[in-house]
Amino acid sequence: MEQRLEIVTKYLSGQDSLTQLSKEYGVSKSALKSWYHRYESKGIDGLRKTHKNKKYDPKFKLEMVHKVLSGEIGLCECCREFNLPSPSILSNWVETLIIVGKVF
Repeated sequence: MEQRLEIVTKYLSGQDSLTQLSKEYGVSKSALKSWYHRYESKGIDGLRKTHKNKKYDPKFKLEMVHKVLSGEIGLCECCREFNLPSPSILSNWVETLIIVGKVF
């Protein structure tokens, strides 16, 4: 967690870009973005590693997907507002609804 905080702090201070930090620490840019967004919404607790995959109610998933697809709210904003750990989770729900026709 200390390294995550160090990286986010450097990014927030404007010392380095995500690309520079990604190369320096050997961490993907998408992981760095996720840490940044979690830090923004939850503070230092957002940088702790989680070992459980949270299960979401299908009605909740569908509601979030509709908010994004209708343009009511952006993907990242939706994740922050509704405490979703990463935009990729919501992206997967959107993709599943479009391809399969329902969210599991």
